[in-house]
Amino acid sequence: MSKKIGRPTVFDAARQETFCTLVGVGLSRRQAADHVGIAASTATRCAERDEAFADALRKAEMKFHVDLMEKLRRQSERSWRACVWLLEHTYPETYGRGKTNDRPGLTVDRLFDEVVMLLEEIPDESLRARLTDRLDHLAVEEFQHAEAAETEAEATAPQEVPAMKPYEPVTAAAEKTSGIAPSHQPETPPEPHPRRAEDRSKRRRDQNRQQAAPLSPKARLIDELLSAARANRPPSDFCNTSDFCNTSPSAHERRLLEKLSA
Repeated sequence: MSKKIGRPTVFDAARQETFCTLVGVGLSRRQAADHVGIAASTATRCAERDEAFADALRKAEMKFHVDLMEKLRRQSERSWRACVWLLEHTYPETYGRGKTNDRPGLTVDRLFDEVVMLLEEIPDESLRARLTDRLDHLAVEEFQHAEAAETEAEATAPQEVPAMKPYEPVTAAAEKTSGIAPSHQPETPPEPHPRRAEDRSKRRRDQNRQQAAPLSPKARLIDELLSAARANRPPSDFCNTSDFCNTSPSAHERRLLEKLSA
């Protein structure tokens, strides 16, 4: 039985080695895949099938981080900015700024990495020192600008107004205890008793009735009839002696008399 020979893979051992080398110097997997002429998904599937290639790829990525941290450590001896960056990214929970990037294509971290790597490649030590000083100066300006913006934001932020306490009248005992001079506060009058208020209203109506103009005989009789109705007295007790009996009552007065006599 003849063995079936398939199409040879494009991502051969040479391309795999080049791919890992590019990743080890800082390129992303997509950039390395574009360089060797394959798709990034091809490298991912190869790492899933080939354990040796996956292990080499992990070591290449780790080598890049180790080399970068070593360069930053050496650079931090001359530049405080590199030391700050190293602390922020090594211990983000303690020294991290907690800010997100608005441009995912070009991050500040990647830009700083490139600058540090370029500084390391400069052979002239005096030129490298001048560029490092310039980078430090720019970092100081950026830090001061960020501090000023944060201070301005805190100053313009709306302040929370504390809630006012309800008014509490100062009693004489409290004034005596606290030593505060007595204040002439108007006392709130107590609410009137319902029965007393009704009695005062009745007396006021009686006074108004006495001060009003004299009633006519018919009006006086009607007032007496109403008072008699309230006291459950029959109107015949005083109707015969009233001047109203000698006059002809109106229809309204007759209805009133009939209602009271019922």
